[in-house]
Amino acid sequence: MYFHTLAFSCFNGFVDLFYPNGIKIVPANIGELLTPVGLAFWIMDDGGLSHGNLLLQTNSYTFEEVQLLVNVLQTKFNLSCKKTLRRPG
Repeated sequence: MYFHTLAFSCFNGFVDLFYPNGIKIVPANIGELLTPVGLAFWIMDDGGLSHGNLLLQTNSYTFEEVQLLVNVLQTKFNLSCKKTLRRPG
């Protein structure tokens, strides 16, 4: 079984913004870009619950990028956030 998806050139700017040189990053202007709907999609895609807490997976980001995301979630969405290093095992 297989399927095809459409590619729209109107999204190329986002690819360039989030994947410069083919590496996924958090752009410096994420606070301007992230909307409540975008946050909902992020939660549905990379979120989960653990002991009643919402977790957002940020494994591929740097410490500074995660701190930026925490700051945006706190200031823009008034969420209580903290960084937690999860070790496999």
